[in-house]
Amino acid sequence: MPALAFAVIFIAILFSATTAFAATINVPLNQPTIQAAINAASPGDTIQVAAGTYVEDLEIPESTTNLELAGAGVGVSTIKGVATTGAPNIKIHLIDGIKIHGFTIESPDIQSGESSGGITVSGQNIEIYNNKFVSNFDADDSFAIAIQTWRSQWVGNPWNLWKEHDISGMHIHDNTFEDNGTSSDNGYYGVWLNRDSGTGLVTVENNTFSGQVRWGIETERSNVLIQGNAFNGVTGLRSGISVLDFGDSNVNDPEFNSWNPRPQSNVQITGNTVQGFSNPTYAGILVGWPGAVQTFTNIVVNGNIVQDNSNGVMVNSSADGVLVNNNAISGNTAGAENTDSAELNATCNWWGNADGPSGNGPGSGDTVSMNATFQPWLTTSDLNGPCDGPLPPPTPRNINASSFLISVTNRGSVNNTTDADSRTGANAALGSTGGAGGSGGNVVSAGNENNGSASAGDGGDGGDGGAGGLVTTGDATSDADSENALNSTGAEVVSECGCGGDINGATVDVITNNNDSYNVITNLTQARGRTGENRAEGSTGGDAGDGGAVNGGAGSENNGGASAGTGSTGGSSSFGGEVRTGKSTSKSSATNLLNVSFFRVRL
Repeated sequence: MPALAFAVIFIAILFSATTAFAATINVPLNQPTIQAAINAASPGDTIQVAAGTYVEDLEIPESTTNLELAGAGVGVSTIKGVATTGAPNIKIHLIDGIKIHGFTIESPDIQSGESSGGITVSGQNIEIYNNKFVSNFDADDSFAIAIQTWRSQWVGNPWNLWKEHDISGMHIHDNTFEDNGTSSDNGYYGVWLNRDSGTGLVTVENNTFSGQVRWGIETERSNVLIQGNAFNGVTGLRSGISVLDFGDSNVNDPEFNSWNPRPQSNVQITGNTVQGFSNPTYAGILVGWPGAVQTFTNIVVNGNIVQDNSNGVMVNSSADGVLVNNNAISGNTAGAENTDSAELNATCNWWGNADGPSGNGPGSGDTVSMNATFQPWLTTSDLNGPCDGPLPPPTPRNINASSFLISVTNRGSVNNTTDADSRTGANAALGSTGGAGGSGGNVVSAGNENNGSASAGDGGDGGDGGAGGLVTTGDATSDADSENALNSTGAEVVSECGCGGDINGATVDVITNNNDSYNVITNLTQARGRTGENRAEGSTGGDAGDGGAVNGGAGSENNGGASAGTGSTGGSSSFGGEVRTGKSTSKSSATNLLNVSFFRVRL
């Protein structure tokens, strides 16, 4: 057989053998359950799961590699776990090249004191994406873990091997994590990257979290990229994103001490939105376990939106190995907290206000603690904007031949009618009339002898009239005032550059036109003050008395003549009474401003 023909036949056989190993197993068409399909699969196979809810715990044997587990879509194909004693619902141990996508992966209904391991995974180049993880915990002291790399913290479980495996190349992306629990004591763990022996990059990106979250994304390993994740509508119990090592709590293993956190390095946290974590002991982004001493190197917190948390960013150890830059840190009770004695680099962040952070800073934005370098800072919320706050002193310069025009056209009218009237009452005080005079004495003549003449007595004088009464009236004052300002214009040119230079030949041009038919002020101001009508009249004098009567005798003799007495003079009238009028006060005032313009030019 020619060599070329043999080669073609060999390649065809090889291709046929290769394609035979890349089979697709349909569930439930080819296998009734997902676990049955896994057991029947070979490396490189795809298990295609149809719509439906599959209540089962899954384990992928160590002999299987490069296996793809594909659902029909979120909300279409659902895997609901069974075990609630701490064992994982999906166990992937020391298997490389696994892909899981297109599922709703739901924890069992967890009661008090129970937990679910969700997916527990170890192996290289594992990809978990486009899934929805739902936790169900119905009592306190219960929690669900969505994705956990292999190294359990829970002593006594049969799967607690306390081994560190290489998870380099793991990629967890575009998943959603949702809480359906009813408890307020705990929440679910989203992605928990335990320490491992690998040095390759692990990426957790573009995942979305909602509901009650205890720990969102937590890494104990180095060489991790955490980017583009969002916490929306979260009730956060501890931290959204954390970099820390819980230490070694399995005292039964002589390899570990009771508390021995290991160093971590090369973790980048970028482009995430972290909000809703209200526990004051923790933070939206947490670096270092509170109270523990740990070494950090090249931990970069950059380009994140950190808002509405109790603490925005908290660093508890090796702050000189942590960079917190170009983040929007606003609306938090505390913005950036550094409890370490080393200085934290927290420059070029937006603190919620252009004047910078408060606390140890000079501004009114979120607080920054001691041992943190925060200058310069971003003066806008644009994380790619200028980092120029506070602005450095400007270079002295001169401003020459500047021209500014102020032209004001103000038209209007102010019409004022002011009327003030003050009166006291109509007052009259009249003197009294004099008293009447007394009557003259009578003469009786009865003899017939020659009598001498007799005169009747004079009448008495009338009594004097009394003085008029005293009238005192209240005050009456009238005061009217009107102040008007029409078309008042002020212009000011101010140099605020602080540059120490000169401004030469500056002309300020500003044009303002207030010619409006409605620019009219009309005031009618009236003031009127009066006291009441007052009248004081004196008493009337007595009448004058009548003269005495003469009563002639009846004798026939020559009698002397008798004269009647003269009546008296009536009493004099007195002066009218005194009237004292008070003041009648009336005040009226109007102040008007029309077309007032002020211009300020800052250089």
